[in-house]
Amino acid sequence: MDRQRKKPIDRQNDEEREGEEDRENNEWSKNVVGLDRQRFTLRHLLLLLRLLLLLLLLLLLLLLMMMMMMMMMMVMTFYQNRSSKNTLSYR
Repeated sequence: MDRQRKKPIDRQNDEEREGEEDRENNEWSKNVVGLDRQRFTLRHLLLLLRLLLLLLLLLLLLLLMMMMMMMMMMVMTFYQNRSSKNTLSYR
């Protein structure tokens, strides 16, 4: 709408400015893509390392829980055996 109201010279200047902006944007995006390609491996390796550490911590936590369960089972069976032996000996 604004372009239709403007003089032909103003319209031409606007189009030239937009063309320059498009060229600048294209150059900038090429630079950004280039930087992303350079940093791609390092960034993703660090992310993978974090995920692996998190997974390792979760596995250790799971192992700890299993150990606690085993200990509780052993303690409970030990006390059950003791109590059953005591009751048998009293009879």
